[in-house]
Amino acid sequence: MPPTSIQTGILSIVLLLAPVRARAQAPVGLTRLESAYLELRDLRDQLGVTRSLGAKVSPRGIPLDSLVARSERSRARVLALMEKTPSMGLSSGDSTALAYLRRRVVGMGHATEENEEAASQPVDCAEAYPAALRSV
Repeated sequence: MPPTSIQTGILSIVLLLAPVRARAQAPVGLTRLESAYLELRDLRDQLGVTRSLGAKVSPRGIPLDSLVARSERSRARVLALMEKTPSMGLSSGDSTALAYLRRRVVGMGHATEENEEAASQPVDCAEAYPAALRSV
């Protein structure tokens, strides 16, 4: 039995909207990736502050080794989400955001690696108003 004109019309609409639907779903993956990246940045910031203080426990009460482990798990999650986030079909702004996140995550390295720049800075956090801030 040949398809009716209504069935053909419905099929045409479905086929025409399929690429639009695929493009609309891509930013959801990017949204998850951005959220995971923000979590990673928060953990890495806590880790950096804790190391800069020379402490074994963060100001939030999280042990240093726990922060390192959580940061590594978070980084692995971000990298896995990057692999799952398709760059095809993204807008130019979303493509730029994805490329930026890739550069940042790869550039930050592993949490087990000390940040050379931060380690070379003098630590004067014991003062209420450090000399480094007074000169600004």
